[in-house]
Amino acid sequence: MSEAVSAVFARLFSEEDYISCGHLSDNLPSAQLQQKLMVTHLLAEHVLFENQEIEAIESILTK
Repeated sequence: MSEAVSAVFARLFSEEDYISCGHLSDNLPSAQLQQKLMVTHLLAEHVLFENQEIEAIESILTK
């Protein structure tokens, strides 16, 4: 999966300086992938998701 995401990011970076991304705190595969891609975490906020409060992590990936 990380190879596919890296290919997409390469294409997007041809037009942008950064890519916005994020994940919910209980989504460990997404968190691990973003950590592997070395994203920069911007903020964490609590949101209501399926009737429970969960942490949403917002990040960016720069060139």
